[in-house]
Amino acid sequence: MGALAIEQVTLQWQGPMTDAAVEELSQRANARDWEPNAHVFLSVTDRYDALRIGSALPAFCSVYTFDLLKEVIGQGIPASAWRRKFDHIYPINVPRLEIETGLDVLLLDMPARSLAQLPIGFAYVYKAVRDGNVKLQAIDVDIIAYHRYHSRRCLNYIDRIESAGMLHPQDPWQAENYIVWTDKKFIDYFSDILDEVATKVIHAKPKVVGFSLHQTSHVSVSRVVESLRRELPETQIIVGGMSCYQPAVAGRIFPQADYVVVGEADTVIGALAEALARGERPHDLPGIVSRYDTEDRMFIGAPLPHNLDIVGPPDYAFSNLDWYVNWNGYRLMPLVGSRGCGWSRCTFCAERFNWRARTPEKVAEEIEYYTTQGFRDFVFNESDFNSNLSFVVRLCKEIVRRGIKANFTAQLRVGKDCDFEYYKAMKAAGFSCLRFGVDGLSENTLLLQSKGYTKQMVLDNLKHCHDLGIFTEINVVVGVPGETDADVEEAADFIIEMKPYIGRVAFINPLMLFVGSVYYFEPERHNIKFLGDKQELYSQYFVSLPDSSWYSENPYIDHNIRQQRFFRIIERLRD
Repeated sequence: MGALAIEQVTLQWQGPMTDAAVEELSQRANARDWEPNAHVFLSVTDRYDALRIGSALPAFCSVYTFDLLKEVIGQGIPASAWRRKFDHIYPINVPRLEIETGLDVLLLDMPARSLAQLPIGFAYVYKAVRDGNVKLQAIDVDIIAYHRYHSRRCLNYIDRIESAGMLHPQDPWQAENYIVWTDKKFIDYFSDILDEVATKVIHAKPKVVGFSLHQTSHVSVSRVVESLRRELPETQIIVGGMSCYQPAVAGRIFPQADYVVVGEADTVIGALAEALARGERPHDLPGIVSRYDTEDRMFIGAPLPHNLDIVGPPDYAFSNLDWYVNWNGYRLMPLVGSRGCGWSRCTFCAERFNWRARTPEKVAEEIEYYTTQGFRDFVFNESDFNSNLSFVVRLCKEIVRRGIKANFTAQLRVGKDCDFEYYKAMKAAGFSCLRFGVDGLSENTLLLQSKGYTKQMVLDNLKHCHDLGIFTEINVVVGVPGETDADVEEAADFIIEMKPYIGRVAFINPLMLFVGSVYYFEPERHNIKFLGDKQELYSQYFVSLPDSSWYSENPYIDHNIRQQRFFRIIERLRD
């Protein structure tokens, strides 16, 4: 037997390896003079890390990992030593995070959105800036974070990751897990990618960095911007998105920003990006709040595109559609056929904007294209899909005419004119799940919430869907001013009565006071009182007020009573 020549390449590291650590170890290994058909053993216990290192080695190498133990020891490994296997899509080619130099504008969408969906709002912003005279790059950091996270979890067959004593949800990107993204301890788990973003942006030195800002990305955006402010003080920071749609609080929502785009960005973001790239610092712009604005300026909203065909579909040219698949293989494509809400009167709701739509036939054309790219499941992102019934009917007929085979889900209002034939058209087009913002479930609370329909209309709409085989979900809001104990019992009775027609009660929400709602702007008219000075509370809490800081009278309802009513409905439904 001949002697075995062994060379060792080491890197001291504890815990999951960052991309930087993997790259360093790979560079050290590749600096060696490799013999043809070399055998390489990776003494790495994490299968995701082993995969990344192995893929960076020369193709002629035979790479071995601790998986070799299965062949060497086999039955000698006790069954209790194995993790339970489950199906997943990995390994896949996870996109790398690479930032160009010499950029005028860099757009970043940070963790996290819902599932591995395409960033539709971000894509509209990219489209608006793309048409300007700027050197632009846009990066969906969230999809990179998603696949890094689930590659590590799934390749190591970990059901739920744990970090810093915190057990993560199986998929933190599921919509119902949104609250974890506001926890700084949870976000610490993603320090590697957040630090990588900051380091690479600082190295690239773009003139402008724009971030999509919403509740679940606020902490991660803040972490990156903190580093940019320290190292790139001249770089202009722009934020916009769902957290920035109320002009009353836009200047305070993200004080680290130089510019905040309020509401829809289509008509203003392009010109702003060009001006900043030229070194200008514009101020007092429609639809924008900035640190350069004159004191006490009167805010004027951006002009809204009323013909949404001018805006058209989103542009995902900055990304790759193949990346957008969930860890279990599920793919869901977001769509926008309209914007705003045709009702805009619900007293608790902050999303009260003018309703506008695209031509239904153009929306169907977009859907048809995505089906050629492998998508079969679609969700309409608008809160009020059926503001205009003729829009929905035309869209459904066009989907059928084109022979599109797909599944659709949407959120819509209960409508008095939404009869059996209306839902029959939706069923024929492929709508398989509809979520209704019922919200009020007694006749009194429907009036209090200004919903514009009756319990009989609710029952009729849900029954039509059920009879056609459309799965239904409902949302409920409890604890609104004027609500009584009798209303709560009536609501529970009504849900139980409708049980055959309800697929799922998706959300039961105790009332929150959000900026932009009728209750927020007109509390006195609804007998809302505050535990403390109103102006100080509004100044300190500019998105929503803490539940314990306010109550309503006639009858008396505070946060304890709202919580009790929430659990009362749960108890009734359990029984």
